[in-house]
Amino acid sequence: MTESVQLNFGFFKTVHGIFKQIQIIFAFAACILVGSFCISIGDEIDCVSISVFYGQDKYGWQGLIVTVLATTIIINFIQLMLHFFNLNKVWTNVNWRKAEMIYAAVCFILYFICMALEIYFSITAASDIKAQYNISYGSVYVRWLIGAILGFIVCGLYAAEAYMIQSGRIES
Repeated sequence: MTESVQLNFGFFKTVHGIFKQIQIIFAFAACILVGSFCISIGDEIDCVSISVFYGQDKYGWQGLIVTVLATTIIINFIQLMLHFFNLNKVWTNVNWRKAEMIYAAVCFILYFICMALEIYFSITAASDIKAQYNISYGSVYVRWLIGAILGFIVCGLYAAEAYMIQSGRIES
């Protein structure tokens, strides 16, 4: 017998629900930190989106990192809503456990690659950006490093989620 659509407030208190909430919050913060930097032009402070680097050979892949972060935030939010509305129990024709395990494993790999690139980018390219722009306050690479650290935390959460789903400790 399939279940009906109903609000599942209890999901937010489960380990899986807490993982999803932290993943969304930390990935959103990392996306904000990685996705922009502030520059000072004359007396004005201007915050620039990382999208200005699209099309530039040297920094173009920085936008890929932001794209991965934003895409996983959206997919995680959709998964959170599926569990909240109990749709994962209603739509029984999908193997949700396997789908979420594969998604978490793929996200672990993507986040690991992206955050390693982000650390490399923040250390090497920050000096180039400082030379090109007059940075308004602090060092731009610190924001990107903090974003990368948050991304690595999310990466670890994805690995833990994939392991716990695979081992049966989390039900999907």
